[in-house]
Amino acid sequence: MAENIGSGAIEGASLQTVTAVSANYVVQLSDSFIQVTTGGSSNVVTVTFPAPVPVGSFNPATQRPDQSTQGQTGNVGQTVTVQKVDTGNGTVTLSGAFNIGKSYGLASRWSQAKFVSDGTLWNLLGTVS
Repeated sequence: MAENIGSGAIEGASLQTVTAVSANYVVQLSDSFIQVTTGGSSNVVTVTFPAPVPVGSFNPATQRPDQSTQGQTGNVGQTVTVQKVDTGNGTVTLSGAFNIGKSYGLASRWSQAKFVSDGTLWNLLGTVS
């Protein structure tokens, strides 16, 4: 039985996966935090976000949910932060269906961008440069 640990306190931990990459990479459904090392002065590492996928879909012809997609969770609500961790002059290019265009770049060490899928687009939540 859980005890009341105080107003506003959080019970339990919310853990994020940390994925380290140094080559082109496609974001997975299990990813939440990706650290990128470019490894060179002119290297470009591309992190590709998958197409936003809504939860199930609607068939306008039948006016009912599409049975082939029922039970699928899509990636609505998935948040992904990508961070450049090395000091080199290489860059990280983020590619996908973003609300800010088709790509976004990270060039400085510790720069990062956080996105959330709404099932239609990956929406930029914030950046650190």
